[in-house]
Amino acid sequence: RDVNIEIKMLNLLSKEGISSYDELVLLIEKQQKQVDIANKNVALLKSRIAEKKEVINAIRTYWRLKPLYQQYKAIGNITDSELFKIRNGDDIRKYNTAVEIMNKSKLPDGSLPKATDLNNEISRIENQIDDISIRQEKTKNKLSTYQNIKENADKILNNVIEKGENTNKKSVVNLSI
Repeated sequence: RDVNIEIKMLNLLSKEGISSYDELVLLIEKQQKQVDIANKNVALLKSRIAEKKEVINAIRTYWRLKPLYQQYKAIGNITDSELFKIRNGDDIRKYNTAVEIMNKSKLPDGSLPKATDLNNEISRIENQIDDISIRQEKTKNKLSTYQNIKENADKILNNVIEKGENTNKKSVVNLSI
């Protein structure tokens, strides 16, 4: 047995206020839940960014294709209108899709959001993701350390049990020096 590893492990646990194997297991579970919650929050924030970018693209498409659509609507002759639609059908569909997306994104007062406001919101959300990611990385590092300690503790406890020094693993749970 490497006594130095055991002493370092016990010192770290003592420093963290962990005095039993059960406390270590609970702490690992808590850290894992924090990582899982952070992952869900980041995914949610990324989907919000995707929605904002979709609206920005719809606004750009709307303004780019609006003159073409107005030209299409101004055609009075059904035959000419159908020919125009055949030649420009993809752009007319893109325009209509852009209008649908923009209508879904209207603000409570009925107005459309401004692209600059959407870009500012995207930047704010990206900053939130960065903050969460930094905290998540620290949590993952702690979680990894605690998992390593648990693995070492498991090895030590299994060695004690295998040597017949104690047949009940639950009774060998005090991790203090």
